[in-house]
Amino acid sequence: MTNWIIEPYYIILFSTISGSLSYLIWKIFEIKLSKERKYKYLYYMLLLVAAFYLVPFFYLEIRSIIIISKNNFKKEMLYLWTPHIAEIRTILAFIWLCGVVWAIQGGFHKLKGMILLRLKSVLPAEDELVQLKDNIVKELKIKQKVDICRSYSVISPMVIGIWKKTIYIPVGDYEQHEMEILLYHELVHVKQHITGLKNFVAILQIIQWFNPCVYILMGALDEWSETLCDLEVQYETNCKASIKEYFGFAIREAEREQAMLSGFLTKLQKMKGLNARFEKVVSYNKEKEVGFVNGIILMLSFLVVSSTFFLMAGLGVIKVHTSLYNATDVRTKIALTTDNYIEYEELLIIKNEENILEVPYEIQKEKSFIIEGEILPCQLLYSTYFDVEDNEKIMVSIDVSPNDVPVKIGIISNNTKIYVSEEGMLCHIFDISKTDKYRIFIENENNVPVTTTCFVAYSD
Repeated sequence: MTNWIIEPYYIILFSTISGSLSYLIWKIFEIKLSKERKYKYLYYMLLLVAAFYLVPFFYLEIRSIIIISKNNFKKEMLYLWTPHIAEIRTILAFIWLCGVVWAIQGGFHKLKGMILLRLKSVLPAEDELVQLKDNIVKELKIKQKVDICRSYSVISPMVIGIWKKTIYIPVGDYEQHEMEILLYHELVHVKQHITGLKNFVAILQIIQWFNPCVYILMGALDEWSETLCDLEVQYETNCKASIKEYFGFAIREAEREQAMLSGFLTKLQKMKGLNARFEKVVSYNKEKEVGFVNGIILMLSFLVVSSTFFLMAGLGVIKVHTSLYNATDVRTKIALTTDNYIEYEELLIIKNEENILEVPYEIQKEKSFIIEGEILPCQLLYSTYFDVEDNEKIMVSIDVSPNDVPVKIGIISNNTKIYVSEEGMLCHIFDISKTDKYRIFIENENNVPVTTTCFVAYSD
């Protein structure tokens, strides 16, 4: 497999394509299931969409560890570009990092607001309110501790916290049935781990600040988490409020919130969202909801379809990278040496890990060794590292059989290889300009196997 998979810049591209395609697939499922008034599993599919944005990054980490551990290639496996690609990478990396810093700054601003909210303008909740909260927590079988308090700093009820949840309620007069609706709604959010999931997806907005699909995903997650909460409050709890009372209270809260803010468009969007939620709750038919077995089948179908596009996105990234690599300067002619061989320099390309093989060498005497073996088609053999000092020379002498098949013979340093190409017998001296660790490599790019015997010596 090509080593684009361990290149962060291509991983971001891969993540953008695979996640966005997965979201488009989700939209198809949404249209289908919404017509049938089956909503429950759409929310869980949205979480899978988020996973398809993040999985490539976990794959990057795991793949890098495996490759470095397996091949001991150090930096040789981690980078693959020509100077032109490096220039483009530098510009794009700078732009991306600026966006990440801007996104992180926005995240810290929100976090600062949450911290200040916990510290300022907070009053203890009334005993009746605490008792009502405890009763609902017990009914919903919420195991984690949930605190409740009043606050002058909030204009609408909200849940804050990752491990320890706190419900903040505006200071004001609420009737008993309104407070019950409010607490059921917020505690169902706690039960469904909505806050943590939104924080999880918020990571995407930092990594992919440039991708509008991520912001649309966050909006869809917010809409469907509210819908799922409405459905559970109405059909799965002991809340005494009817659908009309429940949404009547929600509309009054939205109007009160908007009265404290400005923006007709925001108010219009808020009311539109409430109307959409109301229609889903009213039209919902619990008996027709997807059962557990059918739900698992539905989720697996979504996973299979999205995984197919995930792999297609990977193949697309490979093709784009290969085209870009081939379109730029892959190989540089260095010089015509005194032994009449042309030295070439190019970046180390790993097209298939299985074709890369480290072979032991037989030490002859100090600073000399022999490598022998058969090299299969498209296979590259290389030695372990050996130290060479500045201004020393590496001499290689090789005998190839059959003698009409050319091979590449040369040295590897960091992620660059310098080589000459010849068939039959070859003797060449490589001048070393800096002290470093080097490998000897022999590469067969033909469709027939060859047998080689290579003698290597390095000295002043």
